[in-house]
Amino acid sequence: KKFIHINIYFEDKYLCIVISNNYFGNLAISEMDKMGYSSKGKSHGYGLNIVKDILKNNSDMENTRSVNGDIFSQILKIRIKK
Repeated sequence: KKFIHINIYFEDKYLCIVISNNYFGNLAISEMDKMGYSSKGKSHGYGLNIVKDILKNNSDMENTRSVNGDIFSQILKIRIKK
């Protein structure tokens, strides 16, 4: 059974967006930023590469990843400027 969970909250001076989903098989976190990498097969694997490029050009954003069992989570923190 597949699922995706999205959580949005504020933490200190950041807007945090957490996207979690389950996966099957092997997951190579070190390979995720490469164009075309996917645990889902062909015609996937472009989104995380695009996120990497956006983060590279914006110092107000941070990205972390974690794996807990069969759940992969990506946490995007966006600094709120006042």
